[in-house]
Amino acid sequence: MNIRILKLPHNEYKFWQERIASDDIYLLENMHRWAEELKAIIDKELLQSLEGFAKGSEVCMLVKNCPIGNLPDTPVGSGYIDNDHVMLPAKTLFALFGLMKIMPISYIGENQGRAIRHVVPKISRSNQIGSHGNLEFNFHVDNPDSSIIGEESGRTPCLEFLALYCLRGDAEAVTEVVTLKDVIKFMTHEEINIALSPIFDIKRPESFEDGSPVVKNVPLLTKFDNKYFSRFDFHNIQATNKEGKNLLNTINEILINNVEPLKISLEPGDFLIFKNQETMHKRSLFHPKYNGIDRWLMRLFGMNEVPTSYLYNQLVLKS
Repeated sequence: MNIRILKLPHNEYKFWQERIASDDIYLLENMHRWAEELKAIIDKELLQSLEGFAKGSEVCMLVKNCPIGNLPDTPVGSGYIDNDHVMLPAKTLFALFGLMKIMPISYIGENQGRAIRHVVPKISRSNQIGSHGNLEFNFHVDNPDSSIIGEESGRTPCLEFLALYCLRGDAEAVTEVVTLKDVIKFMTHEEINIALSPIFDIKRPESFEDGSPVVKNVPLLTKFDNKYFSRFDFHNIQATNKEGKNLLNTINEILINNVEPLKISLEPGDFLIFKNQETMHKRSLFHPKYNGIDRWLMRLFGMNEVPTSYLYNQLVLKS
């Protein structure tokens, strides 16, 4: 899998030192102003890559050298910290979304509706799977129980973009990303048709706070405008018949034996963004020390356009 790697220029980012407010709506309402200020200091190649990503053919991009500022200890106790303590990277994250013409979103019932989720090894989730755990988090699409592109279900739409902004890294924690195209290359026509059939049950991810209900009888893949989209989730998907179970086993074998994933140990200042429904991603096992400097990413979801009928407020989708 290929990835475009670019760098932000060194800069003191003095124009983002204002501290008027710090809630999500403040970040949302100012993101385009910050985007214009960021636009003035980056080179043409980076600008064109950022502006063209959302509607372009690339599904993954890495931007290095993003600002971090002075950080407190990694919040391994609560798994959360107020934006006040990470304002420079939070503003940069929203500014990058502004340049890319991507709308930040969050969901009711997930991450308490907050836009930025802090992906840290939470002490209470030690030796568990998930964004606050440290065990291997196998290949998945985020929020797969939501309605994916090309699916007319009436459910809340699934995020289209997932961004990770690294504040502290851990060389042992390897993020892997594969493209859906590369997986489908190894599937037969019959297997694709099975994947398009509504014979799968999806459990809501553990990051939601509502007991992880199950959405029944949905397709694994959809096809829209001659492009495939996926809700594959190793941990949360089950098939309702033998054909579907065989297909899930086949996809797991393809992921293990046939595709070459992008592998990256995120470093401080890395901004990784990928198209959620056109890729699958995972994270390896790692061993946190809970010493104040553990791995710390900020995660932000996005969409090209958000249907207003699904909005709870300017940023939060119903779920």
